[in-house]
Amino acid sequence: MDDILINFSHLILSLTDTRIVTLIATIGFLAISKKTFSKAIILILITMPLNAYLKSIFKIPLNPTIGKIGWAFPSGHMQTAFVFWGIIFWEYKNIIIRFFVGALMICIGFALVYLRYHNIIDILGAIGFGLVELMLFKLITNRKDEAIVPLLGFLLAWVSLFLINVASKSHNNLWLACGGLFGFSTGYYLTLAQNLKSKTYITLPLGVAGAVLIYLFAPYLLKQVFKSNVAIFAQFFILTFWVSFAAEKIANITNKIKN
Repeated sequence: MDDILINFSHLILSLTDTRIVTLIATIGFLAISKKTFSKAIILILITMPLNAYLKSIFKIPLNPTIGKIGWAFPSGHMQTAFVFWGIIFWEYKNIIIRFFVGALMICIGFALVYLRYHNIIDILGAIGFGLVELMLFKLITNRKDEAIVPLLGFLLAWVSLFLINVASKSHNNLWLACGGLFGFSTGYYLTLAQNLKSKTYITLPLGVAGAVLIYLFAPYLLKQVFKSNVAIFAQFFILTFWVSFAAEKIANITNKIKN
């Protein structure tokens, strides 16, 4: 029974891996709803440096039995997952989607506690801070002008730079988030400004293929020129700009040529 629960917990936590979340966010933005997934993407990206800042304030160490050094409260896995899936839960009234999101949140919380990465206080703290984020984000973006979302994202990109500095932590994931915020906000604003629309069957494979190539090969090329943190920043600036604008722009041009 223990082996089953351990394997189940690792499987659930694999859904919070950067590669899986990037793929889900890319497909969701390009094929399902730009309005909803743009919010989810911006929320998860700002939560990464925000969580690091919160941890630097509370400075509650991780469980020593897991053999890792760092801060535990609030749980980063739980907070990022909660805001990403939480905005989807909030935006969609579909009972099946809400059940799936609710069940997933319970499973992630269970997995983190069962594997002893966190205790229940870390989980509840992450949910509490995540809920505050969601409420503030909804309050600010609850307007008819959709451009408020990328504009807020661009502002939060500058906030992320401040948080990285005051958190005194230069982890690659934080520069990933910062580059992603700048790239995605810039690209999405251009998409809205140019009113880009194209066929999903063109945009989706183009966007996903490009994102995979950038994720796999950009680090090698960029690290030949830039230091590690700058390379990570540039990689996710390019990746999110591609997903939020460039793929749609190329698909739009291709469609016009065909017609």
